[in-house]
Amino acid sequence: MKSVLIGAALALSMAAVAWGEVWPFEPGVGVGPVRLGQGYLEPTRYLTPDRQIPGSLGGIYLIYKEGIETQCQDKRIIEIVVKKSTFSGGRRTVEVQFPSNLKIGSPATQLQGAFGTGMVSSNLPTAKGYPQKTVYAWPFKGVEAQAEGGKIIQYSIFPKK
Repeated sequence: MKSVLIGAALALSMAAVAWGEVWPFEPGVGVGPVRLGQGYLEPTRYLTPDRQIPGSLGGIYLIYKEGIETQCQDKRIIEIVVKKSTFSGGRRTVEVQFPSNLKIGSPATQLQGAFGTGMVSSNLPTAKGYPQKTVYAWPFKGVEAQAEGGKIIQYSIFPKK
């Protein structure tokens, strides 16, 4: 009987790892345990560092293998970029839970339904023959999405204006 209980507990723990974690995407706040205002190295507890790029005004960009980037100034996170809806790392799978079940690759036409009014949009310069890139931002909510060819390719979280 004891071995059956141990086996059941082991099976449940393995299933939990397989199901993974859900990281809520919170405009103006963060994604999962990665938060605006955190110390710039705090995400290394949850993410695998890939590279570091010097930023403007002495800041840095920290890029993680899981598809998350942080822009840091004065050793604090000031912006978070999410480029994947799901990722694996550290013996777990993470699903980013965006509002209204959006994902990376969702149609950009669904953004306003998810984030509401107050949107500002701008087309980015795009070379002839390439899909149009557009930025959609909600400054008072602290969120931005970038789309290419009408599909969402990344989200950014920044302090609310």
